[in-house]
Amino acid sequence: MSKAKLFWGGLTTDPEIALLAEHIGVPEEGDEISYKQIEELADCEWNTSRFRTITNRWRRMLRREHGLVTTAVAGECFRVEDSNGRLRFGKQKRRESISKLRNGFEALSGVDARKLNEEERRHLDHETRLQHAVLTAARNEDKRSVPKFPSLSSIRALTSGLLVRRDEDETSNLAH
Repeated sequence: MSKAKLFWGGLTTDPEIALLAEHIGVPEEGDEISYKQIEELADCEWNTSRFRTITNRWRRMLRREHGLVTTAVAGECFRVEDSNGRLRFGKQKRRESISKLRNGFEALSGVDARKLNEEERRHLDHETRLQHAVLTAARNEDKRSVPKFPSLSSIRALTSGLLVRRDEDETSNLAH
């Protein structure tokens, strides 16, 4: 490992990320980067938490800066997904998120609202309605009733507006 600076929470991964970026560069769709190659560059074995920390950060950088989706082939390599692989990845993540949402909804159903104060009951009501609406939409089998999927730019505009409004709501609640 090159000179790594100790900071709160552990060792920085900057030197290893720089080595990966320098030696591997920006991979193409369909490329496979072997664990062995990364082990040699990062000077750590593939089955260690350090390897996972480095590769998770490197893969996140590839996704954010270059729009590349990478998946792990257990014990062998990371694959840069093409369009079909991205589709499979997206479907898998949707299924996982619905499962997690269902678990959250079940946890909410066990909350005794009588033990909550007024503000907590409002939060419970909001979360229950929101999660119920998303689960209902996910279960919807009638394809004709599903609206046209909005563009990515309109989703970003919508979510950034929601985040601003949420911050404004929180600061106004603090003032009262």
